[in-house]
Amino acid sequence: SESGKFMTIYPFNKVEFTKIVRELYPLLKKYNGPYILSDKRYLDSKVIYYRYGIITSKIDNNIMKFPEGELEDKRVPFYIQPKYVNDPLEENTPSNLNDSTENILTTNYKDIEAIHFSNGGGIYKAFNLKKQKNVILKEARPYIGISTDNTSISCRKREAAIFEKIEYLKLTPKLNSKFYEWEHYFIEVEKIEGSTISEFTQKHTLVMEKETDHLVNKKKIQVFLLFTRNLLVALKKIQSVGLVINDISENNILITADFRPIFIDLEDAYFLDENVSVRFDIANQYFEDNKKEKLLDFKKDTHKLGYLLMSMLSNSNSLLKKDTSGEQALSSFLYFCKLYRIDPNLFQMIKLMISGNYNNIDELSELIERIEYPYKYNLDEFEDISINKPIVFNEGKIVSIDSFGLSLLIYCDNYIDKKILNIELSILEKLFEEDNLIEINRIISSKEFVGPSLDGGRLEEIYIYIYLLVKTNDIK
Repeated sequence: SESGKFMTIYPFNKVEFTKIVRELYPLLKKYNGPYILSDKRYLDSKVIYYRYGIITSKIDNNIMKFPEGELEDKRVPFYIQPKYVNDPLEENTPSNLNDSTENILTTNYKDIEAIHFSNGGGIYKAFNLKKQKNVILKEARPYIGISTDNTSISCRKREAAIFEKIEYLKLTPKLNSKFYEWEHYFIEVEKIEGSTISEFTQKHTLVMEKETDHLVNKKKIQVFLLFTRNLLVALKKIQSVGLVINDISENNILITADFRPIFIDLEDAYFLDENVSVRFDIANQYFEDNKKEKLLDFKKDTHKLGYLLMSMLSNSNSLLKKDTSGEQALSSFLYFCKLYRIDPNLFQMIKLMISGNYNNIDELSELIERIEYPYKYNLDEFEDISINKPIVFNEGKIVSIDSFGLSLLIYCDNYIDKKILNIELSILEKLFEEDNLIEINRIISSKEFVGPSLDGGRLEEIYIYIYLLVKTNDIK
């Protein structure tokens, strides 16, 4: 309901509301703007929309209270007129509007629920009434984009064309239909059953297991390697047709029950032979370093996927936020590999993906087949990249850290950041074992716990940070 709006006005009462709308109408009639699906358009204006609802969200679970009863203030991609409220703008009738905003969405779908909102358009799950199955709706809004040649709608249309063109590869959702809902463009694609990268990582991470528990860890490594094999096979197929994925993140890939990757977001993808005026490289500070720009298009994709695989094992890629060279991230990952006895061939494969120093995808796949677990090695067997830079806090205070593992924890400039390094759980466990502050699998509070990525329980995170400063001798 917020996306696409330039200004929101909250009138004091209905009289003030009608006065404002009617006075703005002639002043703004010549302007164009994105259609606000959750609101009602005033007459033929392209920029004046309104709705009745809760001003402050999440109050009483978005429940509106009336003398006649209670109604939920639903945030859906079409306008809902509360049954206990009369529209004070009598002139704003369907006959005056030529309004067909609800025709397709409300006729063909039910149970429409937002998965993700953005200025360019939302992603919704819905039930297709004609097909009697769950589907995904991907929206694009007009007058939004990076440039006039690269708008939200043109990107969504390009994504639809890519889905159709490479459907035979079985690496993307199947495109079911395309349609306009007023000025907004939608595509319907099949709903893929699978886990996001984050969900997969939380279930299969090694971090929550002891590094000496080789039996459990071996099973998790095998699952990771199975997915990695499938990912490289998929990447080879995608590059064979000349497609550059471009936008790679933990939210854009689903993992199926048989550990295959499905690329669900290709609106920023492009073919190398595609005649486009401008190409925009999609940046992600957690999946690229400053050497990426020197790589060719295909190797940029592989570069990002290398850091994605790193994040699935150790989340060492979080250090890219502070050190864009990638050296700190590789150091963290190297430490993790040693700690968990991970074969150096896996480290080497990810390092090659990141650097681009490989000849073809098959070269990377061959390294996977050499991997053993647990791997017995001397610590000198890996090329060591040490952390020797000072850690700079936001307030400018510089401290030096002797403990390699602890330095990874303190290195993040925002300790409450959800991207905090999950490999530190094993280190924290050891540090606090005597005081019993940390249990094996979680950090307990009165009502919540911190998961594998430390993405909850902020009070505990602050407490741990203070405890580290006071209790350890690693900070000078």
